[in-house]
Amino acid sequence: MRARGLLWAFCTLIGVWLVAPALIVVPLSFTDKPSLKFPPDGYSTRWYANFFGDPAWMSALGTSVQVALLVTVVATVLGTAAALGLTRAKIRAWRWPRAPCWRR
Repeated sequence: MRARGLLWAFCTLIGVWLVAPALIVVPLSFTDKPSLKFPPDGYSTRWYANFFGDPAWMSALGTSVQVALLVTVVATVLGTAAALGLTRAKIRAWRWPRAPCWRR
C-alpha cells in the first residue's frame, strides 16, 4: 500500500512539473508591456491581435495545424496496427497469463 502512495505522489509531482510552465506562460501572454514581467502589471490582448492579424503568422499556424493533423493520423494508424500485431502474435514467450514458475 505504501508503494501505491509513493507512485501517486510521484505521478502528481510529474503532472505538476509538466503543467507549471503553462501556468506562467499563459498569464504572461496577456501582458500589456513589450517585455516580460511576472506578475504582469496590466493585461491586454495586443499580442493576440498582432498574431491573428499578420498573414505570415496565420500561414505558419495553418501549416502547423496541417502537420499536426497528418502526424496524428499516421501515429494513430501505426500505433493501432502495432497494438493489434503484438496482441495477436503467436510468440511462445509472450503467453498471458503466465503459469507460475513451479508449474512449468
